[in-house]
Amino acid sequence: MQSPSARGSATLVKARVRNVLTRAVFDKTFKSGDRFVEPDVEIRPVQFLYRDGEDFHFMDQSSFEQFHLGEAALGGAASWLADGAVLRSLSFNGSVVGVDLPQFMEFEVVETEPAVRGTPPPERS
Repeated sequence: MQSPSARGSATLVKARVRNVLTRAVFDKTFKSGDRFVEPDVEIRPVQFLYRDGEDFHFMDQSSFEQFHLGEAALGGAASWLADGAVLRSLSFNGSVVGVDLPQFMEFEVVETEPAVRGTPPPERS
């Protein structure tokens, strides 16, 4: 918060905000008396079902409705999805706009190159 030194000036509040549709983060300054409409945002648990080409299919855990999101809407989360994973969906005005991965996920290592004791790992180019 910042209080301007001039008399009668409003206190300024600086906030870092995120656009729920584009996921862009930016800084915004508000006056202490500013009012704005609260967005219709809802977070709900969903389960990842399967991938079909570039579409990822999910099921809402409470209503059992199914929906899909494109790879672009998921961003980097697409490569970490495992069948049956429970995630959180972000809905804006009734439409799901993205999902958040849980803080921890378990994966099984299926294959790895053998390591020999005492030798450094191979250099990557």
